[in-house]
This record gives sequence, C-alpha cells and structure tokens, in this order.
Amino acid sequence: MVFRGCVWDLRGPTGRGDAAYRQILAEVWGCKRKIDLNPLCRSGPGLLRNALQTPAKTDKQTCAHYNGSVPWGALQVELGCRHCRLEEANPMEFTTLGPAHGRASVIGLGTGGPSRVGLGYGHTEEKAVAVVQEALRLGVNVIDTAQGYGSEGVVGQALAHQSADLSRSDLTLCSKAACQRNMQPRPWAEFKSAVYASLDKMGLEYLDVYYIHALYAEHVDHALQVTLPGLQDLKREGVIRSVGISEHFNSDTRHETLLRVMREEPELVDVLMVGFNILNPSARRALLPLCLQHNVGVTCMFAVRQAFSQSAVLSRIVGELTETGQVDSCKVDVSDPLGFLMVEGHAASVTEAAYRYCRHEPGIDVVLSGTGNIEHLRENVECILLPPLPPAAKERLDDMFGQVDTVSGQDKPYRKK
Repeated sequence: MVFRGCVWDLRGPTGRGDAAYRQILAEVWGCKRKIDLNPLCRSGPGLLRNALQTPAKTDKQTCAHYNGSVPWGALQVELGCRHCRLEEANPMEFTTLGPAHGRASVIGLGTGGPSRVGLGYGHTEEKAVAVVQEALRLGVNVIDTAQGYGSEGVVGQALAHQSADLSRSDLTLCSKAACQRNMQPRPWAEFKSAVYASLDKMGLEYLDVYYIHALYAEHVDHALQVTLPGLQDLKREGVIRSVGISEHFNSDTRHETLLRVMREEPELVDVLMVGFNILNPSARRALLPLCLQHNVGVTCMFAVRQAFSQSAVLSRIVGELTETGQVDSCKVDVSDPLGFLMVEGHAASVTEAAYRYCRHEPGIDVVLSGTGNIEHLRENVECILLPPLPPAAKERLDDMFGQVDTVSGQDKPYRKK
C-alpha cells in the first residue's frame, strides 16, 4: 500500500494482495480508497488484522517521513513506516567485489547515467550530495563515479560530511576514465594524471576500484599493453586497490571487448562493469563464467534503463526484436511484454522485477542503481534486497529473452566518442 510520504508494505502468504487483505483493511480502517498491496510483510490475515489494530510504536513526531498526506490514525500500525523500519533494521546485504575487498553492499550508487544523482536534471549540488549521503546512511557502501560524469566532487562533498561512525575502510569507492580521447589512445602519463585528479576531486588518498571507462574494441590492445599494466603499478603503490574495466554496452551488447580481455589477460583485471538485464542476459553465456573462474568481481550496470521504466520504450524494443526474429512473437505480448509479472503476483513493478533478476544472477556481485531522488533511492534499495524472482517467472523470462544479445535496454543509440 503506497502513500505519498510514507509507504506501507502489506503482503499475504499468496505473494500478492487479495480480497481477504483488502477486506481486513476495509474493516480496520474503513478504507474506501484504492489499495495497492505492495510486498514485504508476509503475515497471515489474522496477524495482519492484529497488527493493524495495535497502536504504533513509532510516534508521528519522531517519524521524519510522515508529511500529513493521510490521516495519522490510518498510519498507526505496528508494521510502521517502511523507511523507519529500513533505518532501524539496517537490512543491507553484503558481498565481495573482486579479490581485494571485504564487504561490499549488493547495491551500489551509480552517479552517472542520465540522472548523475540529479545533476543531469538541473538539481543543485546540495541536493545531489544529499542523495549520496542518504545512500551511505542506508548501508550502501559502493559509490561509483567517473571523470566524465562531473559527479566526483559531489561524492567528495558527501564523504567529507559522512557520519563519524563510518570509516574509510567501510567504503568501496570507484571512479574511472577513458583510455582514449577523441578515439585516439590516451598516453599513460595523461591517464595517470586522471587517476590523481579523481583522488583530488574526491578528497581521497586511495580509490578502491579504478576502471578504464567504456573500453572500445579499437583500444583493447592499448589497454592490454599500456593502461592496465600502468594501473597494476598504481595498485602496487597503494594508489588504487583494484583495477577494473567498464564496457560500452550500448555499442558492444555481446561483450566482445571484455571477453577478449578475459580470454587473453584475465590477471590484469580485478573487477568488470558489465551490462546485464532482462532483455539482454547474454553475459551469462561466457563472460560471467569466466569472471567466476578467475575470481573477477562484477558490477552490474543497465539493470534498469528506459525499457524498464517507460512502457512505450519496452514495447517498441520488444516489437523490433520480434520483427527480427530474436524473440518469438508467440511467447510475448508486445503491448505489455512484462505485464505477466505483476498480473501473476511475481513482482510489484517492472522495475522491481528488473532489479531482482540481476541481483540474484550467479557471477554478479553488485548491482548499480542511479537516481537523483531520495525516495526513489529508498525504493531501489528495497527492490534489490528482495528475494529472487520465483523460478517459474525467471524461466519464462529466459525463455522469452535468453537468446537476445543485440539491445542494451537504452532508448536511444549512442555514438562512440
């Protein structure tokens, strides 16, 4: 059940809101409004009825998320505000990201993409800093930025005012720079200067991961011979902890660049940033198994792009895939390709399903999520912390899109630059 300001998650043992739960809410609250029973609480009808009739432990004066948009009496439930529960329980899950790291949160805050923590939408730096600080407060300790994003300074400001109980060793801070400029190989001295510029902008003594940003096939030789060995030297000097590569997924949807690196010189990399999502899970065929074999960490990008947040974009992309024969038109409703996930109660939204699909893929360690909105950030954290999609739903998705390797989920094509 979603209110603006406070969000309440009520879910039955069937995995979806049903008539029994709506009846309970109607009885207890006299509720006439449309109710979306959006999932986390799995208590049975009796327990739910008791909980709803029990005075809340949370006082409205101490709940920062209550904004008066609904009567407080309707909010006085034992289940409490999900944001307050999120803060109190600190349910963040942790993993490792490559051989050099301890605990890394399974969700990472991406500060690039269209939003760039709000900077891309004209938000102030102050608002962008607040998004990064909220991520840290929620337990997200993987923060990803880049020289080209214009957000390294924002991350630095957020870190400068972080909570005293959060030490530098608790964080996994990542940045990147391209090893080419105007499609010409970038000399090592220039790339090395970019690494130190990142450190200066973020106010750091070292970075946990430094990636070659959006490596193109044309520059793999240069990366293998110059940039990666140079980054390995910086790792030995303690300037960075791990060496990484991010792919240009929009132009390399088959992962050919990363596959070449992993087949020729896997010892030169510790972490890869890989495009992976429901519409293109092709990384699982060869790339993710290679990463598992060589203990290379994987950060997932493109888990949610326009195809998963804009229904018209999803329908257009899937329609094109059916026209080219990459998707069987008999297996998919082009007008609403992923609608069955909600109709059958597998997920509350396409976005939720997209994050859960990526989060629980073998070989993927951290899933990036980017936003300039604090409320959106909280919702994304909750989505990624949910259990895997039911096996039947996962199998159906893979039957529909498992063979696709030509799209990224992005709406518009990207040129190399």
